[in-house]
Amino acid sequence: MASYPAELFAAAVRSTALSVVFNAARLIAWVFPIIAGLMIHTLGGVAHAALILGSVYFIGLIVPWFLPETRARVALSKAKGLRGLTPLGPLGPSGVKPRSPWP
Repeated sequence: MASYPAELFAAAVRSTALSVVFNAARLIAWVFPIIAGLMIHTLGGVAHAALILGSVYFIGLIVPWFLPETRARVALSKAKGLRGLTPLGPLGPSGVKPRSPWP
């Protein structure tokens, strides 16, 4: 996890960006213990709630086998000519256009 922010954000905004990301997750996460308690109460116990939530994961394992294959499709970045862009834009963190690994 620690290597991603260095690649995604420029050094000038990295600390602020990480603070926003991590604290936004905390701001959203406070509601989930309340939802879990309501689900356990509504569904009649921990076992019933776990069975229903587990079935969602089971459905997630089965459904992808019936979805269409996307291997032969052209990626959006190649189709629109966005091949050289990075999360920082067309220029790298130092302001210099990075070399493409593709010839």
